[in-house]
Amino acid sequence: MEQGKRIVVSPIPGADEKKVRLFILGTCMAVIMMQRGILPLHGSAVVIDGWAYAFVGYSGAGKSTLSAALASRGYPLLTDDVVALTWDAGEEPSYHLDIHSRNCGSPVWMVSA
Repeated sequence: MEQGKRIVVSPIPGADEKKVRLFILGTCMAVIMMQRGILPLHGSAVVIDGWAYAFVGYSGAGKSTLSAALASRGYPLLTDDVVALTWDAGEEPSYHLDIHSRNCGSPVWMVSA
């Protein structure tokens, strides 16, 4: 990965193409985002009343299920799997960490849309 612009891949002969692709689209893209000043979070997000609500947590915590349920009720889906956060220089992002799932302890982040 070079300067947030390029990923060079040299898989070994016989490497599983699906696993290489998963590594590039997951780990490598997260590093590229960070090199570009973007904070990638594992989660999904919907829009409710003009605000983006991002649900972040461990795999299997129900982030996609919750977002799909909200989308089925008419709330627009912003993203699923990766929530990419940016903010203007000199400003701090707006977020709240005071809401947690009772079952898995995953915080619900709220950022402006």
